Amino acid sequence: MVFPLITNPPEKLSEKSIRIMSLGLIVGSSLCIGLAPALMPAGYSPQSHYISESAAQALHGAWLARLGFLLFGFGALLTCHLHYRDWSAWVIWMIRIFGVCLIATAAFSHKPWLENVQADPFEDFLHSLTATTMGFAFCFALVGFWFVKRPLAHRVFDAVVGVLSLLLPVAGGLFPAWAGAGQRVMFAAAYVWFAWEILSRKRQKQAA
Repeated sequence: MVFPLITNPPEKLSEKSIRIMSLGLIVGSSLCIGLAPALMPAGYSPQSHYISESAAQALHGAWLARLGFLLFGFGALLTCHLHYRDWSAWVIWMIRIFGVCLIATAAFSHKPWLENVQADPFEDFLHSLTATTMGFAFCFALVGFWFVKRPLAHRVFDAVVGVLSLLLPVAGGLFPAWAGAGQRVMFAAAYVWFAWEILSRKRQKQAA
């Protein structure tokens, strides 16, 4: 199912259908990630615990955060297809890598944050690898936009989201008590960025 989405735009679907589907996936993902802490056992704090820790191995209720990663990944891939005529090849492939890594992040889970719970260290390594690759791919995509013609408002927001994506993980390492909150701000910025790109495509088409 993933491979056709990566290689070929869904020609049989109208642009309006792709726009609705991609926006629905992004919104659905944000709801899953936002509600996931409600399924966590006592001791989980959205302020200090990472999103991935709400999708950890051997954790009851982890399915909701994993679904959030999955929906976001497919939403990113569909957004690529929506813009495959006006985004550069570099940006498209970086966002594709971002989307595929999100899907992989849903498949490979973080080690449990609860004590005395058995973990698979190799799966945790794969999760870290895909999550790190995902972050770099998104930043590289934002950098790629600076080499193409783009409205000033989009350029400014690209820069803001890019800076947040670089600084918040570092801040989370320096201030672990706020690491989860920082990551959630970063995800929120990414959700808004994708939603804006999806909706701006409609405005571009109307202007044309």
